[in-house]
Amino acid sequence: MFFKMQEFYYKDIYFCYSDKNAISYVDALKSTSSKIDNMYYDVDCLDDIVNQYDILPTLGLPLVSQRFFDLFKDKLGKEINLIPAVIMDSEGRVNSHFYALQVLTCYECVDFVRSHISYKNYGNRLWMTIKNLIIDMNKVGSASIFSLKEKHGYIIVNNTVKEQCEKLKGFEFKYISE
Repeated sequence: MFFKMQEFYYKDIYFCYSDKNAISYVDALKSTSSKIDNMYYDVDCLDDIVNQYDILPTLGLPLVSQRFFDLFKDKLGKEINLIPAVIMDSEGRVNSHFYALQVLTCYECVDFVRSHISYKNYGNRLWMTIKNLIIDMNKVGSASIFSLKEKHGYIIVNNTVKEQCEKLKGFEFKYISE
């Protein structure tokens, strides 16, 4: 059983992958390098509530807490990298209590026949929207956390990872049909 990992937050805000980063957003999603010292994120306003959450809504690699780090340290270097993150707001406040989650395992596993997918042109790019994701289970084996080659930014987890994350604040999961 697999689930798409998602997040919720108490207000409508995004922590945005900063142009201060040494690599682009797309390269960060695809990269498996552990040689990055920090990932930088920008947000309009930082408050104290941010530290109550274990995952933050991002444009870029997901931001996860020290509690997430502690729960999943056995997966470091195998299935995930956790890169220290620096979050800065427009007033100059800084929060360094989070990590950028980089998923190392990536599979080409979308079942295009049974999934509900639409496409839209944005300029000269074709953008895929997945309304109902179905994955080919034979292509993912016993993976516990992975991303999709066909759709960057989707993080898929098995039931064990989902149950561990349910102890944390801010995680939501959408069931993926088999």
